[in-house]
Amino acid sequence: MAESARAGHLRRTYGLTEADYDALLRNQGGRCAICRKPPAKRRLEVDHNHKTGEVRGLLCWYCNKKRVGRETDALIFEKTAAYLRRPPARQILGRHYVPPKPKRKRRKKNV
Repeated sequence: MAESARAGHLRRTYGLTEADYDALLRNQGGRCAICRKPPAKRRLEVDHNHKTGEVRGLLCWYCNKKRVGRETDALIFEKTAAYLRRPPARQILGRHYVPPKPKRKRRKKNV
């Protein structure tokens, strides 16, 4: 029996079988490992470390490309999370907010 295109891609690219993929998907509850949303139109993507090749899990397209991207150093994410939890400006300025922009007046059209 011929191998499906998907099965061939999983095997060649990640060294996974369809059963491996399905086991990961079941373990993650059928959802992205980061945002926990179920896949909408596309299957979840196999996320892996581009330096070591280690398969990490299944992510939606957005989390794989925009949240994780090709960054492999977890320390940068830890530093980012610490920055968001304790912004340095808060320590110096307290809770300081950007002033709201004034509403623009609409010009009347000449008829």
